[in-house]
Amino acid sequence: MSEESLKNANLVLALDNCTPDQARDFFSMTRDVGVSWFKVGLELFLQAGPDIVKEFKDQGANVFLDLKLHDIPNTVEQAVKVAAQTGADLLTVHLSGGPAMIRSAVGAAKKTSTSLLGVSILTSFTEEDFSALKKTWVTPPSQILTREMIVKSLLEIGIQEKIPGIVCSAADLLDSQIHHQAKHFKFIVTPGIRLAEDSKDDQVAIATPENAKKAGATHLVVGRPITSQKTKRDVRSAAVLFLEKIEQ
Repeated sequence: MSEESLKNANLVLALDNCTPDQARDFFSMTRDVGVSWFKVGLELFLQAGPDIVKEFKDQGANVFLDLKLHDIPNTVEQAVKVAAQTGADLLTVHLSGGPAMIRSAVGAAKKTSTSLLGVSILTSFTEEDFSALKKTWVTPPSQILTREMIVKSLLEIGIQEKIPGIVCSAADLLDSQIHHQAKHFKFIVTPGIRLAEDSKDDQVAIATPENAKKAGATHLVVGRPITSQKTKRDVRSAAVLFLEKIEQ
């Protein structure tokens, strides 16, 4: 992954909710109009296996392998080593796995072409989800626990263990302390990107491309607003629109 490709490749097309053949079609359609980064998520990876990452890499694309690893340190360490063999440029692990797990993951990624991203809080999380976590982890239950507090604590783990990047919502990045923490990371990947008129789908923490860039995001992940279009022409047009919005 060259510095030039990193500088220019802001749009990441999420190849989710599709079959391997559909993913290949979306790949070809959007490569034609200038998309150079693609996200292979858990669903597609389970259907197509590591070969689809290698296939996209062989065609000159950058691949974000979004597996969100979270297990005991040794298991995650070995999984990172295997995932790096695909040539993926970026790979996700959950920061909530703790310092020891992150340390093992970072060590496993050294001397490979794969950079790790620490996932903070999922963009689908609701207040109900936070209430459930609070009851599980916080003593006493009356203690205040906010999304911002959780994100800050998780990013501290990432900073401490020197993970290269994070996955963080634009809404979280707008918090001044979180924004300051984010400056420690080379990659700031923001999912939940939508145009103002787009459906939220199952996302809660969403942002427009303009707001995400202002918040400091280096990579903006877009899926359904592009891939749910009805024709090949519409898919290409949607991809071009997002590229233009990001470059503005």
